[in-house]
Amino acid sequence: MMLFIRSETIILFCNFLLEKDMPNSEIIKAMFSQAEDLNQKVQEKFKEGNTDEFKRFVNDAIVLYKEILNLDPNNAKALYFIGNKYYECDDFTASLSSYDKAIEILKGTNDEELSIDVRINRTGTLCELKRYDESIVACDEILADYEKHTDFSDIEKACSWIKNNCADRKNKD
Repeated sequence: MMLFIRSETIILFCNFLLEKDMPNSEIIKAMFSQAEDLNQKVQEKFKEGNTDEFKRFVNDAIVLYKEILNLDPNNAKALYFIGNKYYECDDFTASLSSYDKAIEILKGTNDEELSIDVRINRTGTLCELKRYDESIVACDEILADYEKHTDFSDIEKACSWIKNNCADRKNKD
């Protein structure tokens, strides 16, 4: 397992891949593989409570996902993961921006699974930004859009939790 722990090394890794005579799809696949390794480290450091290491690995992951976007600006999956990383660092404005960009890209596709994940995470981010009513409306829209989806009960549970959380937090504010 390769693991790079510095953003500069990530960029060198990406540049190395770009110099290879490989199609962009293979380069992006290698970058996502590297990002998975970083995400595992992020989770380990979070569980350990090591905030400095956690933040460094999150930053490295963001750099890697942005390199993927340099190759494929319409890569909604990379935007989704960037949004998740910003969320993990409590940068909810940047997280929302990434999710919104991903949603715009996904409108022209049939990737329902990623669209659901992005939209649900976006509702949680809206709640964190104290945009409670907007979050609740977004949940209702998700439920209406995916009413016949095979995983509707899981979608419904996630939206229910977010709506209840927003309502509780709104009452406390």
